[in-house]
Amino acid sequence: MPERSFTLRARLRGMREARGDYLAFVDADDRFHSATVLEDILRTAMATGADITHFYTVTQDEYGVELLRKPALPFADRLEGRRIFTGWVQEKCSAHSVWCKMYSRALYEKVRAMPHEHCLYYHEDFYLTVHFLFWAELYVR
Repeated sequence: MPERSFTLRARLRGMREARGDYLAFVDADDRFHSATVLEDILRTAMATGADITHFYTVTQDEYGVELLRKPALPFADRLEGRRIFTGWVQEKCSAHSVWCKMYSRALYEKVRAMPHEHCLYYHEDFYLTVHFLFWAELYVR
């Protein structure tokens, strides 16, 4: 980005410029629990045809112990159709991050095509998560 701005602007730009079959957002502080996480999740996405394939990242506590990042935890093993969005709401929207998920091209193109002129920049991950989960047809972890 030419100037420092909200993460959401960078994510929207990334979606506009993306050309691959899948898209995953990775933040600078994301740590994967293994070196093959992205390869493994891509295989799962391709095998299931999922719109959203959810994985998790880890962080370290003050003693160096690795912990799962709570906002990144999957909220179900598999959901289809409207149960994706309602399942997320029933879990009190705890998995509100756009990172730790791989999105199919069909899904990210739907979200990309929406008008985003009135974005909620202070709730940027929540904002995109709502759109991704609303339009998704298959969610797996």
